Amino acid sequence: MRSRLAVALAGCAALAGCAALGGVERQEPAPWVQAGVPQPASDTESLLLYFQHLKMLPGAELGREHETARQAYTRARTDFTGVRFAMVLSLPNSAFTDDGRALELLESVAKNPGGRLQGLAQLLSSNLQEQKKLNAGVPQPASDTEDLLLYLQQLRKLPGAELGREHETARQAYTRARTDFNGVRLAMVLSLPNSAFTDDGRALELLESVAKNPGARLQGLAQLLSSNLQEQKKLNAGVQGLQQKLDALKSLDRSMIERSR
Repeated sequence: MRSRLAVALAGCAALAGCAALGGVERQEPAPWVQAGVPQPASDTESLLLYFQHLKMLPGAELGREHETARQAYTRARTDFTGVRFAMVLSLPNSAFTDDGRALELLESVAKNPGGRLQGLAQLLSSNLQEQKKLNAGVPQPASDTEDLLLYLQQLRKLPGAELGREHETARQAYTRARTDFNGVRLAMVLSLPNSAFTDDGRALELLESVAKNPGARLQGLAQLLSSNLQEQKKLNAGVQGLQQKLDALKSLDRSMIERSR
């Protein structure tokens, strides 16, 4: 996996150099480039050099670099500072490794049409997602349906704080691109019981819009999820009705006992 990433990044560096031949691209400062070394020809090349620089830093310096990258992104939320910060967060086995946050940063750049760093962000995002699946021992899904079923299994294992972040990620993904995939994904999150954002009504709306789309690849999955959610709502309503009747009988029983006294 790492060799594939290295080859891909090398290709990306070559493309970055070729692209720069056509004109001068405005660049962000690159303090990680050593003195006497030719300056990078583009922001893409600069960040690729930065990624190599990161991998050579010892622990203490890496911690300081994390703070520097975080502050730079806080001051100016540009594509450059976002990809830079994501590179730091995606380093494995560090005290600040956060693949989820790194993916959020990369995807916001990868979905920016015409952005100078769009290609690099897409490459890094794709490789990070594959690495996460390999680390978890999860096989590559064969279809969007399988991908979403695996996603549902993952959701049910997440603790509360991570689940909240995943809800926000899914909501933003659907806001950016209202595809069937993003709609079903958000519906899955909203249909989780007993969470701060549970919304069965909204989840059903999202699922039914896909379920009623003839020929959609996710139509069958959306129909199944919608049907199960409706059945669950009926069962919950039935349980609540029985509980109300039981409470009424208990209240009546207490009042009769009090009258008999």
